[in-house]
Amino acid sequence: MNLISLLIITVVFFMVNSFIKKNFNSKDKLIGPWELPILGSLLYFGNRSDKYGDFKMYMGDYRTVVLADPMKIREVWVKNFDKFSDRPHLPTYEFFTCGFHDVSTADYSLWKNNRGIIANSFSKINLKVITPIIENQCKLLLKRMKEYQDSNEIFYPKNHLKKFSMNVMLKMVFSTEIPYDETVSCRTSEELGEPLNRVFETTGTGNLFDYIKSLHPLSMLYLKYSVGDDLNYIRSYIYELYQDHLLEIDTKKVRINIKSNFPRDLFDIIISADYPHDKENNIIGIGSDLIGVGTDTSSSSLTWFFLYMCNYPKVQEKAFRELQEVIGQDRQPHISDRINTPYVAALIKEILRIRPIAPLGVPRLCGEDFTIGDIHINQGDLVLMNIFAIHHNEKYWKDPKVFEPERFIDNNNAENWIPFGLGPRNCLGIKFFKVNRITNIECYKLLQYSMALDEIYLAITNILLNYKITSANGQLVDDTERKSVYPI
Repeated sequence: MNLISLLIITVVFFMVNSFIKKNFNSKDKLIGPWELPILGSLLYFGNRSDKYGDFKMYMGDYRTVVLADPMKIREVWVKNFDKFSDRPHLPTYEFFTCGFHDVSTADYSLWKNNRGIIANSFSKINLKVITPIIENQCKLLLKRMKEYQDSNEIFYPKNHLKKFSMNVMLKMVFSTEIPYDETVSCRTSEELGEPLNRVFETTGTGNLFDYIKSLHPLSMLYLKYSVGDDLNYIRSYIYELYQDHLLEIDTKKVRINIKSNFPRDLFDIIISADYPHDKENNIIGIGSDLIGVGTDTSSSSLTWFFLYMCNYPKVQEKAFRELQEVIGQDRQPHISDRINTPYVAALIKEILRIRPIAPLGVPRLCGEDFTIGDIHINQGDLVLMNIFAIHHNEKYWKDPKVFEPERFIDNNNAENWIPFGLGPRNCLGIKFFKVNRITNIECYKLLQYSMALDEIYLAITNILLNYKITSANGQLVDDTERKSVYPI
């Protein structure tokens, strides 16, 4: 037998063994799709809850349990958080965080420390300054839109909305911003925005090498040559801001809270905090999290808002009339107007229902064997929260595929509306008001009043009061286009 024959036999053996293990495990009672050898469901990953409900699949080597029952999700993500508190150690996460030094991907102990630092930062910063930051960026966005209106140019919202959301985070966290007299597609916008886009696309679409353990070294190599320059640019940009802050910061004044110009922003407090190890990497990682996740969350939802306003002019008109009655044209909208504009609030909830920002959330790692009902989750399994399936399940929503803000007027359906996930490791955009003095359950309730929702509300109300949104050709916009690049 020559070497080639031996190699073929070996490959066939491993593929057959993998196929049998993934598809014919008599002890695994949880149903799921047929799995390919080695790859599992990686090549045809998609929503299967319509067929299976809660199901299992294999993402390469990782058995993955996908839950679409809100009660079971709360049991795992909230009540048994300690068993599911860690993220998987995937090469992509390791690469982008320089060894899991951040908030999004860090192991529990470091996550708890870093999350506490962010919570403390929000509690020390004067939160009254955050809303004016958003309001000012809304003015600048409207000014940019007016320039397009006056010149009768087609307006493509995606890049402008990215810039708007990025500026809110840059100003709040770092006391800097991208000038609005800078062309939206060049210089800083492109130099920072495009690398962020590519990084999110890489992490969001998944890396096949991540889920096949024997290929992890290839994953790191692939990332280095595909988006290594992007990551280096983002980290160097934040590092420069870090150095600028170090030149001016007075740590003692921040720690003892003497009235002064400190803290100027969240980064002053983040820099002054204590870290168990690798302080600089953690500071850069937290900064990357805030700017990256904060930008993507709001801008994605606002992009979908433009699309649905093009396609549902009656909804747009109804929201506009409500805003005219409550606010009028003589002043800028305020966060305090939200309670008096229930239809606009419902409109935002409906956008986040029908197009959740992270349809499957971010995977969690099971730390020990766990059983919930008839579902057994093994130590080392991945667990996903199928937000998209819950938001589109006829059991919880009437006509879930229809865009209908009215569904939230009479029934908030709070138990089944989870656009930012659940549990202590949910969206970073939650306002950490006195976070150390409230229970975890109370903290989850603050989700409805997250900074992301403040930003989205102020942007939408300002836009609706000043402009009527239509597609450039007057036709419906294809709402299956995930990149949402369309002219208005």
